[in-house]
Amino acid sequence: MRAADPGGYRPGEQTPSPPHLRHEVSLLTVAREWGRLGCIGFGGPPAHIALLRALCVDKRGWMSAREFEDGVAAANLLPGPASTQLAIFCAWRLRGPRGALVGGACFIVPGLIVILALSAVFLAAHPPLWIRGAAAGANAAVPVVQTVAVVGYAAAGVGGGLLASAVAFTPSFVFVLAGGPRFDQLRRNASIQAFLTGAGPAAIGAIAGATIPLGLALSQLWQLGVLAVAAAWLVALRRGVVAAIVGAGALGVIAALAGAPLG
Repeated sequence: MRAADPGGYRPGEQTPSPPHLRHEVSLLTVAREWGRLGCIGFGGPPAHIALLRALCVDKRGWMSAREFEDGVAAANLLPGPASTQLAIFCAWRLRGPRGALVGGACFIVPGLIVILALSAVFLAAHPPLWIRGAAAGANAAVPVVQTVAVVGYAAAGVGGGLLASAVAFTPSFVFVLAGGPRFDQLRRNASIQAFLTGAGPAAIGAIAGATIPLGLALSQLWQLGVLAVAAAWLVALRRGVVAAIVGAGALGVIAALAGAPLG
């Protein structure tokens, strides 16, 4: 049974409110699906948004395409990590505040665990050459998520990383929990709807445009080659993000073992 109108939102139409959907999706389902996205969502905001859309719109029909796109636009207008705020918002639409807390936490924690583990390895006094090469290669393929946890770890170990992440992500939960109940009202406002219609493409363009200065910031010429291969894999061939990162890391190992400079 689909909980949202597959035809999408039309001006003047009522959209399903979270209470209407709460009996459809259990907190266990939210925890499982958002945790899965947190485990496979390598690639930053574009990958996260694509995975959330595939789950909530294409696969499960929990949200209409128009409602999801409005959520993307609204999340990008808020300060903070837009894709994380979108994940929290989607979970809120299904199960209200409890869904937002469970879904947001399950979405964030897997990446946080991985980034803290990598910090312990990469910030060691003398990491192995292959580790340094893998880091340089992967860094060429993907504009880094949860950077604040790395900074916190460098300052005060695991506790510092956890505290830094908590401080960074708490506003995202506050924004969604405080503004979510008014979202349907905002979507029915013609002026705000027109604004969101223009803001969505602008936000996506900003994300795409950010890859240019980040690419120019790469310290070694061979990393640009890795970036080009990764871009072709993701954009032209439309293949998986995880494979792109693993492949980039492998190319980095090969480059390091071949004597390429790592910066």
